[in-house]
Amino acid sequence: MDGEVRSDLDKNTWALIAVFSLTYLAAKLSDHGTLLRWPIYGIPAASFLIWIASSRRINLAFDRRFLIAALIYAFICLLSLSSGNEITFQFIRDFLILFGVLFTFVPYFNVNEKHIRFILLVLIITFILNILYSDNNFLLSFDFIDSHGGFESTVAFPAGILALYFFHRKSWFWMSLALIAALLGFKRIVILAFFIGAGFSIFVSHRSSLSARSKPLWHEELILLVAMIGITIGAVLISQLMDYMFLILDISMSADQFAKGRLHLNQSFLHELGRIDAINLYFGNGAGSSDRFTFLVTRVLRNPHNDYIKLIFDYGIIGSSVFIIMIYSLYRRHRLGLPILLFNLILMITDNITIYFFHQFISYMVLRATENTSLGDSAPSPATHHMSR
Repeated sequence: MDGEVRSDLDKNTWALIAVFSLTYLAAKLSDHGTLLRWPIYGIPAASFLIWIASSRRINLAFDRRFLIAALIYAFICLLSLSSGNEITFQFIRDFLILFGVLFTFVPYFNVNEKHIRFILLVLIITFILNILYSDNNFLLSFDFIDSHGGFESTVAFPAGILALYFFHRKSWFWMSLALIAALLGFKRIVILAFFIGAGFSIFVSHRSSLSARSKPLWHEELILLVAMIGITIGAVLISQLMDYMFLILDISMSADQFAKGRLHLNQSFLHELGRIDAINLYFGNGAGSSDRFTFLVTRVLRNPHNDYIKLIFDYGIIGSSVFIIMIYSLYRRHRLGLPILLFNLILMITDNITIYFFHQFISYMVLRATENTSLGDSAPSPATHHMSR
């Protein structure tokens, strides 16, 4: 890549990170954080404004795979309305988040490790400022039993994926910082996902028969599939054994109570999926509909805390299958994308990371940085198209 072009792309990337950082800072430090999260929907627009502003200096490049993924998701959303489902606030919210984060990365950004380090510092500094100054104080509501709800999606999850990236890069100092941030978020599944992802990363990295730029072999993809099946079966078995263990230990708590009603909620979803019309089963009940059903069942929880159930309920068997294949195609474009994908797939068992804009933004930034590390001077990759000035 020409040095001047690389410099311009680097400026574009810093501009996008600046917009993201200011939005993140405002959302986390304000007492009206929920209201101030609305500006995140402007990040895709900022991405294109930055891209267009560069048109007089450099040839514009766009990533057709993210463009196709965004259009596919829009089509899945339309399918979910095929049985006459209403367009609700939750539908609009989920569409804006998922379509928006995919659309953000349609323009090409030349991400590298220094950008990722800066993002980690933004997370840590915001976390510290929240402890010191915000009325929504982390320390006042922290305990050693459960995660802090305000920080699991915006600190623990993205910090875990940043730690995995630095593990790839063997940047041990930065990996340690990211792990500390993840630990402070106290989301146990993040630590589990990190170590499993790191182990898978070691396996992928030691398969040196192909260059780092090569697509994954079926061995890696098969191991990814087996790992997810094993983890899912393990989670089911553990939940079934917990009642027996509590009984033996004379603990007056059920597995469902320990899981904060999520096991009962999962059973309610499965029962509902067994009785809905075929068109809803195949094409879904509409984006965000699982959130409404969750609140009807629990009167407390606002989302299903399981992305697989959410995807099937919202987009149906066909729509959710297409969605997962679409996401997989984005991550498999680089062999080191598979550990990142595995990390996210594990989190999807207990949480709804697909609608966490901050986490998804950082995931794709890390993916782009991983690609650029190996592509070096050949970036943009063959997956991009160019538009002349």
